[in-house]
Amino acid sequence: MFRFPREYSESFNEDAQAYNSVRPGYPKELIEDIFDYSQIPPGGSILEIGCGTGQATLPFALRGYKVTAIELGLNLVEVAKVRCKGLDVDFITTYFENWKTNRNFDLLIAATSWHWIKQGIGFKKADEVLKDNGVIALFWNLHPSPYTGFFLDVQEIYKKLVLDWSSLRDKPSTAMWVQ
Repeated sequence: MFRFPREYSESFNEDAQAYNSVRPGYPKELIEDIFDYSQIPPGGSILEIGCGTGQATLPFALRGYKVTAIELGLNLVEVAKVRCKGLDVDFITTYFENWKTNRNFDLLIAATSWHWIKQGIGFKKADEVLKDNGVIALFWNLHPSPYTGFFLDVQEIYKKLVLDWSSLRDKPSTAMWVQ
């Protein structure tokens, strides 16, 4: 699997408002599937890795769950804080791999962010912070198809950066892995 160099992730933070304006959210059905599969109890706790501007944070927090959201980008966190105002969300600005906690979570989510986590560390750390019956849900948005505007323009950039890049035009716009 191709992995973008980690410093590319910093570009999303440079103009968090612009990033937020083009970043798609996640289907309600996907969120419901995660709740159904995870069987997170009322009052359960959720850890989100790479919350960005809160596209996934918001629907989980709106259900009344305590969300701890880890994000490197200060500008991204400021947008997410506005979106999640009044909800039970704690934002932590650090690398997941370096974060220390004594808490254990019922559910760990990573919405279009797990690919930034260092291989060999991410799943081990997830296992450490999840309760024994905890669930990890990794899910991604692909660019909406058919491509238009920004999403059409960015394909040429991807092709230059990723030698094996292929068009995702005919694939579903959301992918999910739950364990």
